[in-house]
Amino acid sequence: MKAKKLPSGSYRVRLSVGKDPETGRYIYKSFTADTAREAERMAYEWEYQKEKIDTSLQSLTLAKAMQEFNESRENTLSPRTAREYENYRKSAYKDIENFTLAEINQKVIQMWVNNLAKTSSPKTVKNKYAYLTALLNNYNISVKCTLPKKRPTEYHVVTKEELFAILKEAGLSPIGLAIRLAVFVPARRSEICAINPKTDVKGNLLTINKAKVKDGYNCWVIKETKTYKSTRTVEMPPDIIAMLKSFPIEPNPDKLYRDFKRIVKKLGYNDMRFHDLRHYGATILHDMNVPDKEIMHRGGWNNLSTLMNIYVHYNPDTAKVAANAMNSLYNSFKE
Repeated sequence: MKAKKLPSGSYRVRLSVGKDPETGRYIYKSFTADTAREAERMAYEWEYQKEKIDTSLQSLTLAKAMQEFNESRENTLSPRTAREYENYRKSAYKDIENFTLAEINQKVIQMWVNNLAKTSSPKTVKNKYAYLTALLNNYNISVKCTLPKKRPTEYHVVTKEELFAILKEAGLSPIGLAIRLAVFVPARRSEICAINPKTDVKGNLLTINKAKVKDGYNCWVIKETKTYKSTRTVEMPPDIIAMLKSFPIEPNPDKLYRDFKRIVKKLGYNDMRFHDLRHYGATILHDMNVPDKEIMHRGGWNNLSTLMNIYVHYNPDTAKVAANAMNSLYNSFKE
């Protein structure tokens, strides 16, 4: 291999690493440095490491590779992600886990995807495929498979009437407090269960700065919030602040979920999730013309697209307002 001088004055070596499985075009890896000797050294070193990896692929099974992959990341992943990776390793790749990495190719992975898609949702297939490709990339194995098309997610759009019924049924209780926090912060289950009224409440201000999640051993632990922007301080109605000081917090997200499902099942709202209350809170704030940045702050969302595309829905409670406005506009043309 020989380095070529670029117009910038630097030197570059290009190595072919195979063909794109979809287009058939050659894929190149580039090594650029200030001198030709340094660029060539980088390329030789990469080739040497690649040969070592290629040799190990002959005996390394996918099952063993997954175990090593998970162990190498257990100290850097969130407890939830680490637990998810372990669940994937144990159950998602039974059909191909005994293949050596040398036997793994696009055809094998596409067949695995096709079989998984028969019993799993497109989102589940996508998540398990992403985990697998991240692992394979460590060994310079590149695959590009066709995934099932994602189906639009159907949410239960909570109405004001439903919320009143739920609050009445819950009453002044820990689950009643959790429902109010989900709507009027709006907060996540994990955040609600991690609130400590002694340290997180000052006056009418509530600080959300942690979450209760399961670790790799399936035990509940307190950790930082989901993202940096999920840590926030919001002003709350005095009644909710009083409840925070008077009622115990739900002990964990699983019990919170069970208590909520018991209520909505009794009321006949069988398809409603606890998380739909958070959607309702965002939608109502938007309908009340609260600035998007303030809604993002209260809910702890990272970006506007997440808020608008996922959490803000058509609101049947305000549909009549829109209809009245259009009727008034129409009638104005008749005058």
